Amino acid sequence: MIEFAIRPEDMKIASTGLEAKIKLTEPLGAHLLATCEVDGGFFRAILDSDSAVKLGDVIHLAPQLDRIRWFDTKTGNSVE
Repeated sequence: MIEFAIRPEDMKIASTGLEAKIKLTEPLGAHLLATCEVDGGFFRAILDSDSAVKLGDVIHLAPQLDRIRWFDTKTGNSVE
């Protein structure tokens, strides 16, 4: 089986993608850390500081495709 990993800074607000409900926002100067609920679990995304999101908003998040990392679940090794 193969799984993927994506870093919070590699997500962008998009018109389609993961449906995410904003649960918490934390301004970090040049960035905004958004803690979201996605499919009953929590997910964090680092967004631009001028992102107009607030508590309770539902947004869509899409990964930067070239930043996704794939892993073999049996070995834990990266799949290129």
